[in-house]
Amino acid sequence: MLGAELGSEQRQIVFTIEHCDFCNINNKRSFQKGDYVVKASGRCPKCGRDMYISAIYAESLRQQA
Repeated sequence: MLGAELGSEQRQIVFTIEHCDFCNINNKRSFQKGDYVVKASGRCPKCGRDMYISAIYAESLRQQA
């Protein structure tokens, strides 16, 4: 994994970003199996048009000591 220190274990959570081209809004949600970039992902809550997945990424969860 890029940016990981050797020998360290990092917990990660994967997110999906949905985008509406008409209203230009984004929605961040948890990744679901079957998600891929440019996939139609439902209706925009603002205008009712189609939203598409524009990005999928992981964020590291840091454990507090």
